[in-house]
Amino acid sequence: MKGTIIYFVFVSLLAIFGEFSHFLWSLGLLLLLILFLAVFKSFSGRAILLVLGIFLIFSFRAHVEHKAMNYTDLNGKESRFHLVFDELKIDGNKLSTFAKDQNHKDKLAISYYIPSEREQQILKEYFVPGMECTVVGTLEKPSPPSNENAFSYLNYLKAKKIQWILEINQIELNSCKKSHNNPLTTLKRIRYYGVQYLEENFPKETSTLATALIFGNRNFLDQQLIDVYQDLGITHLLAISGLNVSMLVGIIFYLGIRLGVTRESMTNWLLICLPIYMILTGASPSVNRACMMMFMILLLSKWQYRVLNILDLISMAFLFYVFWSPAVIFDVGFQLSFCVTFALILSSVWILKFVRQPLILLLMVSLISQLAAAPIILYNFYEISIISLFANLLFVPLFSAVLSPIAMLLFIFHLFLHNLLIPAIIMFNYLIILTNTLTIKLGQIPFATIVLGRPSIFQLFLYIFGTLLFFVLWERRRGGKNFLNALLIPSLVFILDGASPLISAQGAITFIDIGQGDSILIQLPYHKGTYLIDTGGTMTFSIEEWKKRKSSYEVGSDTLVPFLKSKGIASIDKLILTHGDMDHMGGSFSLMKEIKVRELVLPKTWEHSPLEDRLVEQAKKRGIPIKVVQDGDQWVSSNTSFFILSPNGTGHVEKNDGSIVLYTKLGGLSWLFTGDLEESGEAGLIQRYSHLPLDVLKVGHHGSKTSTSELLLNSYHPKIAIISVGRENRFGHPHSDVLNRLSERNILIFRTDLNGAVSYHYHGKEDGTFSTIIP
Repeated sequence: MKGTIIYFVFVSLLAIFGEFSHFLWSLGLLLLLILFLAVFKSFSGRAILLVLGIFLIFSFRAHVEHKAMNYTDLNGKESRFHLVFDELKIDGNKLSTFAKDQNHKDKLAISYYIPSEREQQILKEYFVPGMECTVVGTLEKPSPPSNENAFSYLNYLKAKKIQWILEINQIELNSCKKSHNNPLTTLKRIRYYGVQYLEENFPKETSTLATALIFGNRNFLDQQLIDVYQDLGITHLLAISGLNVSMLVGIIFYLGIRLGVTRESMTNWLLICLPIYMILTGASPSVNRACMMMFMILLLSKWQYRVLNILDLISMAFLFYVFWSPAVIFDVGFQLSFCVTFALILSSVWILKFVRQPLILLLMVSLISQLAAAPIILYNFYEISIISLFANLLFVPLFSAVLSPIAMLLFIFHLFLHNLLIPAIIMFNYLIILTNTLTIKLGQIPFATIVLGRPSIFQLFLYIFGTLLFFVLWERRRGGKNFLNALLIPSLVFILDGASPLISAQGAITFIDIGQGDSILIQLPYHKGTYLIDTGGTMTFSIEEWKKRKSSYEVGSDTLVPFLKSKGIASIDKLILTHGDMDHMGGSFSLMKEIKVRELVLPKTWEHSPLEDRLVEQAKKRGIPIKVVQDGDQWVSSNTSFFILSPNGTGHVEKNDGSIVLYTKLGGLSWLFTGDLEESGEAGLIQRYSHLPLDVLKVGHHGSKTSTSELLLNSYHPKIAIISVGRENRFGHPHSDVLNRLSERNILIFRTDLNGAVSYHYHGKEDGTFSTIIP
């Protein structure tokens, strides 16, 4: 029966999901699916047995994969390894890649800080995929995410069957040699040399884009540009897609026929070349899907077999792919590629009616793709572009008909013509510069994206159900008016998701894990107030030019902003920066670029740090009101009062003791947020407020020896202490004296270095509960 293989796709998904996550849920959903197929699709008893057989086969395959993902032959004490390296990624003085240990056969994630510029040049010049070297290093287990909704590097590596990170201390360069060639290594080296050829012979703008479009390698693209493409909803254009594969196969097939090669011979050659092309382009999910589909189309045409339709072909490609690699169902690229393709195929009968109206056709394809991708995009990236339709109308034809084919042709012809192509390359490079400029300008349009946060399981179900219902209603009642009516269903889901904070009685205080620094998020019930105390910050030092990295970690853009967006936060009512240290306000610059700040709150001090002056200048440029506070100031929101207890605004004090100290009562508990207040500042606070009911103390200055004095603890008697501190920090925080003082009083201690983010959730005025990301 044509079109029925898609149901086996659902069966395989349930089987894999059951093995990796919730077996009982999977089994229950399987029974519902079988009931649906028997009643509404008239599946015979034999067909139902086939469904059960496929479920068992994929369950067994997922079980084998799950065991392999958790297996290691290493014990973690090894220090010397003989590795075969994959393709190196060198960014400044940081090398990262994957490698296989020849002694234990474990695959490892590699991290290495290159000690000298000379060694960096050697690695760049001589290290190709398949290089064998003896190295000395230390094994570490990948850490789980320490903030809610954060990217899990642990799960990412586990999906690649990697259990260990190897921190290399030394590469014994004299031991390095090229391993024996095998087909896979040879193809990876050809890819490596191709990327190197582009980098050496083409202008930067052309080489970086061409590397992505020809070889599927986006590592050379500027991260800011990638972020803009993501904001505009056109990141898929930077990946090799089914359209690229179809165009390439079509061109090669046409040229072969014109040169006198028979159709059968060309089909045979393409069947051989498609798997090679997959490896040369990095074997990303979108490439694998497109190549698998094209492979089956060519194979079936060769056999003159026409029982299967296009829906069956994509379903078979899916089944082959997930049987080969079951864990790939958790890959975002895989999810987007197959969901969008399924949606377009299921809508193809209606879409193709507009084949003679290319603008409407492109609009329909873009809209359907966005609807199908929306739940996945929101779950992983927390926001959705509202100008994506316009951006796709503009950029899809540009990339598909101009940039991608020209980049490929210039690369191929340059191999033979070299400098004769310089005029064409210069013109093409100018076109890319214009494209990049236009992309960045579009990305600067206000409100180009809507931040909705990561949907809950229930919300995710509504998104999926609403999208499916849209396609069903549109399929049954086609026509422009019915299309708009059906579109109301997913639109309503978006509106309900955006409005959900307004009706939620839940409030929360979250001590975000941003390493060595402070950042505390306060969310009042019914969206009555969102306040952020400090933003953390990344310390930067002057380094040699060769050590500088293109994409170095910055706590504001890499940790804080993604966390806030994952919670659906697009604006902050008050950004309270307790004082002018980098580890408390350094992330503010990135924050203000991405999140709307309604008011900036700073302490009243006699002198400002250069960092504070820069921040105030940025705030004024963005039209953000600035409020300077001191002891006695307060505000009220939703019947909740917030009191400023420090600084007192008189006399000269050290910067830490000039921190904003905030006191409030939330969720049945009283809270004291102390910034970097130290012993002398604590004494002044107690002199002004000798008796202060207190349940939760944010320990001052990350638990330094000069904070959280006996006087403070004996005066306020907190029951819970929370220390925001970085793992293995160079300051030795928190100090053992502070921990002893807290323990002696039986004060419950939470630490972000050990517990990850610490949260307190409550409803209305009721008492709440504490939770940590790492138990």
